[in-house]
Amino acid sequence: MNNSKSILLLAELKQTIDHCKRMLIIAELEELGIKARSIATEGGLEGYEIRHYRRVSNCCIPEVLDLFFKAKISFSLAKVIASIPRDKQEKTARDAIAKKISVHTLRAKLAHNENNRLNNDLAKMANQYSEITGLDICIHADTKNPKAGYWKIKYEDLDMFDIITDRIVGKRKDDYW
Repeated sequence: MNNSKSILLLAELKQTIDHCKRMLIIAELEELGIKARSIATEGGLEGYEIRHYRRVSNCCIPEVLDLFFKAKISFSLAKVIASIPRDKQEKTARDAIAKKISVHTLRAKLAHNENNRLNNDLAKMANQYSEITGLDICIHADTKNPKAGYWKIKYEDLDMFDIITDRIVGKRKDDYW
């Protein structure tokens, strides 16, 4: 940290509130070999802020970064766009500008697309398991916990209920009554 250039850059990082400048300064400090933790401590930023700037800098395509530097999109919008595949970034950014889509709306739209994909995958799995077992199975994702969900097995009559119980518990009806 004795490099005079890095000291000047860190001082400038402390002073500026401009996201574009911050991102460029952080990139330059990293090129000088300064670690992210040192940049955060010496630059007066939190570690997560450094990660956000690095992610936008590394994950956004040049066209999106250009829109960001020209103040066509906000830093928050650039962070959201950085999380989507590179081939869809420019279209998403231009749509957000043209339709004046808020960050909140874009996040919700992306989450909805992910949920649709997950629900489609779970429906395919449920169909496969239904075909294998002969049971009417539905699999649903939990809305609050992305790693959880529940299975629903439908039965039409008590005979079907007995079959389900037999397959899950592994005992005949007479054994557990």
